[in-house]
Amino acid sequence: MLGGSAFSLSVAAESGLVLHGGVMRGFSPRSLSASLIALCCFSSIFTLSEQHVGAQVSGDSNADSISAMVRFGTPPGSDGRDESGCTWRPFFDYENTSSPPLEPPSITSGDFTFKLWFRDCPFGWEAYWIPEIDRETLGSISRNRVERLIPSLPLDTAPPHDKFVVSVGTWFWVPAALWVKFSVTAWIPTPTGVLTATTKAEPRDLIFTPGDGVFGSGPVTCDGPGAMWFKAYGDRKVSPCMYTYTHSSSLSRDGYFHGSATTVWEVSWSSNAGIGGPLPDISTTSDYRFRVRELHALVR
Repeated sequence: MLGGSAFSLSVAAESGLVLHGGVMRGFSPRSLSASLIALCCFSSIFTLSEQHVGAQVSGDSNADSISAMVRFGTPPGSDGRDESGCTWRPFFDYENTSSPPLEPPSITSGDFTFKLWFRDCPFGWEAYWIPEIDRETLGSISRNRVERLIPSLPLDTAPPHDKFVVSVGTWFWVPAALWVKFSVTAWIPTPTGVLTATTKAEPRDLIFTPGDGVFGSGPVTCDGPGAMWFKAYGDRKVSPCMYTYTHSSSLSRDGYFHGSATTVWEVSWSSNAGIGGPLPDISTTSDYRFRVRELHALVR
């Protein structure tokens, strides 16, 4: 199982080989090599069951298949070992005594080709289908992973959401402890070494949409998470992340203004192949209901 994705590959029943999660276990490298040498000339019997792919990558089923086979996390170090102390090698490195050397078994799904790799570990070995993809595609997979992981950040306000007051400035902010960067590294082994792509997403702007429509002045955009309000500030201190309502939410059918808070994330990527750069921003939004009351002073 890779990246939490369900993925299955079936081989003709006579071969007795079935892969689930893109992984093979239970055979010795020698016996598995012998079986696949007999099968490698009949690659048409390998079929991808894409309906079992759980990863979601921009609605592209081919990209889903690729993402299911890509590794995430810390890539192998200079000693060639990954976080679990395992090394990677093309499948036929074990039994490749032919001249010319045999190519690893491969399968095709859509526009992409997968080749079989061994993962040698202290606790045994596994075999994985690894996609042959370029660094840009790997970068796209890394970005899509980040997009699925970054959260919609919660909005704090003063006064609270259900106690806003007409003509009194409402402070809004995201807790500073949650205003943090996210980073994902995707990697695959290749014959020339590990290829990596790292995507970083950093929150940049906070957009407050008050929900009062034609009765208000529209959304407010802040550079950063905003500032937390403290009781000592009272009602006179101002914040760059503040909005003042001019009408009561009683004008709305249900007595609330329906607004939102959006965090805009600045995204970039880099590859150990020496390329990278900025990517389109990602926005995450949470919806809120705001009750705005109008206070009337009693004059004697």
